[in-house]
Amino acid sequence: MSRLQTSQHQAVRTILRIAGPTSLLIGIGFIIASLIDFFVAFGDMHDEPTLFWCFFVGSPLVFVGFAMTALGFLGSLSRYVAAEQTPVIVDATHDVAQGTQEAVRTVAKAAAEGWKSGLGR
Repeated sequence: MSRLQTSQHQAVRTILRIAGPTSLLIGIGFIIASLIDFFVAFGDMHDEPTLFWCFFVGSPLVFVGFAMTALGFLGSLSRYVAAEQTPVIVDATHDVAQGTQEAVRTVAKAAAEGWKSGLGR
């Protein structure tokens, strides 16, 4: 266990990875039920929707489920992104270093000459 993780870290991550998608799916189910009820009632023109409240229950469940799922898989996603970007960053740094070596030499030479001329007076 590292200093960044508490003793409950694994348990919390497991809970987030299970409860998040579960909440998300339940919320989507509520929203789908409310939309089906709305469009069936809208098609009949004589009935009123009776499950409109399902949308108000489903929306927060979808938000909470998405947030929990994102937090539960954040470490895995971050490791994936880092593994994808690191070779590109290394190549870019290498190219920049190769391209700026001459400029750094010129600046260092000018600074050394200025320093020498300032000490010579």
